[in-house]
Amino acid sequence: MTLHFTVPTPLEYFAALVQSDEGFPLLEAAASIAQDEYPGCDVQQLLGEMDHLLARLQRRLGPDTPALERLRVLNQFFFADLGFGGNVNNYYDPENSYLHAVLHTRRGIPISLGVLWLELAQGVGLQVRGVAFPGHFMVKALLPGGQVLCLSGVARSRRGWMMCRWACTCRPRSPARSLRACCATSRRCTKPARIGPA
Repeated sequence: MTLHFTVPTPLEYFAALVQSDEGFPLLEAAASIAQDEYPGCDVQQLLGEMDHLLARLQRRLGPDTPALERLRVLNQFFFADLGFGGNVNNYYDPENSYLHAVLHTRRGIPISLGVLWLELAQGVGLQVRGVAFPGHFMVKALLPGGQVLCLSGVARSRRGWMMCRWACTCRPRSPARSLRACCATSRRCTKPARIGPA
């Protein structure tokens, strides 16, 4: 009996990863997208690099670190120490969508930055998820005191491009208060930096 094995195409590999919502490997699926353009892209290497970053982050946290402090340490590590941020000089560059390139250059668009941030946040035990928002991709952390919405990357304002670690902080007083109302009243950038003309 002869066994025949074939290597899946990048599309087949991606389709196999996303065939079920149960245990969906977001980082691996998002990383595999680059294989269509870069057939030699090593997804396992990227996963290993993210494991290394997660180990570095975990060394900064104690076993009983409160969730809000874990979020603060994560943001310091991701944005300040590692230097991840929006590619405001070339926002529409396709490389901003390929996680291996974003990991190398530390520049991306909100959704690619968000996928990397989510992986690290989940790795340190934070309850987080992606949020589709009109014109943006945001990430949400569920904390004991409420929710925090974070804009991962850049935001465009009337004054130009702004780098925001926090687009808005939402702590609804009641479940009836909508997310839109919450963000409309509490939208703020902490430590915004104007980084380009409008």
